[in-house]
Amino acid sequence: MFKVTLINPPERVLDGSFKYYIPFSLLYLAAYLEERDVNVDIIDIKTEGSYLDIIKNRIFGYKDRLYYLVIDKIINETMSSSPNIIGISCITREYNSVMRIASILKKKLEVPIVVGGIHPSLYPEHFIYDNSPIDFVVIGEGEEALLELARFLEASRRDYDDIDGIAYLKDGEYHQTQIRTIKNDLSVSPINVYHKLNMQFYTRPHAYITRYVRISGVQIFTSRGCPYNCTFCSNSAMRFSFIPWASLAASYSAFSEISPWARASPMALESCLRLVVFK
Repeated sequence: MFKVTLINPPERVLDGSFKYYIPFSLLYLAAYLEERDVNVDIIDIKTEGSYLDIIKNRIFGYKDRLYYLVIDKIINETMSSSPNIIGISCITREYNSVMRIASILKKKLEVPIVVGGIHPSLYPEHFIYDNSPIDFVVIGEGEEALLELARFLEASRRDYDDIDGIAYLKDGEYHQTQIRTIKNDLSVSPINVYHKLNMQFYTRPHAYITRYVRISGVQIFTSRGCPYNCTFCSNSAMRFSFIPWASLAASYSAFSEISPWARASPMALESCLRLVVFK
């Protein structure tokens, strides 16, 4: 079966609070692809560092021993995955790490490398240029574009102009297809792919759920996008649509799926669901 391997960048491992944020973008991609018979692995390295390590990472820009250890683990696990396509999520502060990982993987594996996320969507030309290790940029929401790209590559098709919402090198020049129309579909749920992450790690007690009180907790989404347009946020530039609510059934399923890892009681599950429904 055709396989896509998705990578969570090292900065999301090394930052004190960020490492506890579930990579929902990768989960949604994985869920969408696997529902359509594309096999997906998620490379989401988790490693422990001291508080001093966290401070050093922030001061020295993630270039200490722990940083390179995480890079090596990402490379090794990606190679063991034997992918047909590699996808890497990227925000601006992760650009150098993403390009480093892509360069190493391009030398070791002869497979297309795709990037997506906020920075590639706003600045796709930063990734697509002559001798870049990146082959494609997915612009905006990526489920449909990545699936179509996987189908094209599996069939050895080269008419990438037929795929909306991507950028690539065409005849040696940067080329971008037309922007993909957002369908506002909330039917895609990551419920069936949580097992691809180390949920024991994400749901164990830590100090980043509520003001440094060590409790167990995890994030879920019952809507998509943001209703606000803050000028300091990428949402104002991306112009993603806000989709208000998932269905009650989907919300309940999300809570039910996570509760075994989070050790939530039925009463707690019902209380959380009431907050979602009646907020």
